Amino acid sequence: MDTFPSPPGIGVYHDLKWAMERVFAQAGDIEVRVALPSGNIGPGDLRLGTSALVVALARGDDPPHPDGIVSLVDPRDAAVGIARLAVRDETPARVILSAASVRLHPLMAVLARRYGVATPRAPLSASAARELADRSEEQALSTRTRAALVREIVDLVNHGVLLDGSLAERSLGVHYRHFSTSLADFEAWAHRLGFLNPPPEARP
Repeated sequence: MDTFPSPPGIGVYHDLKWAMERVFAQAGDIEVRVALPSGNIGPGDLRLGTSALVVALARGDDPPHPDGIVSLVDPRDAAVGIARLAVRDETPARVILSAASVRLHPLMAVLARRYGVATPRAPLSASAARELADRSEEQALSTRTRAALVREIVDLVNHGVLLDGSLAERSLGVHYRHFSTSLADFEAWAHRLGFLNPPPEARP
């Protein structure tokens, strides 16, 4: 699996992940196995990381967003892959855990129809999204509120690429749930915790 020879330079999140992996890889006296899960959509995301846009959209908030490729995996499937990577004797050194890659804005348009809300506004340009995220994070820091858009998500979307999670299927026996299943389970879970209104009736 290809890796960057130096920090990617496309955002703090990417550079930090690169640096963390290098620290362990250069330790020399421990075996290092790396799991690379994509964005989590499914029950259990208590901090509403990747799923924050889904929740905002379902509430009718029309969240600002860039467009680009997003890769998604159910956190339960990612957990299986990580556990098997850790305990099995023979595994790849690095695996991607990702069920599917799609463009963000068309996905949000589909979700808007599912939730019966207005079609989301046109996506921001890459530069406009970065500027808005930086301003939103500064404001959130001073007001102790949640940012409307965070730089981590912007960088991930702006620089998103198609991911292939099939190595984890072949070597670790990971079976990825279909996105529709992960989404329905997330909605039911988020409703129980008060993040969402009662789950919508299934729509085609």
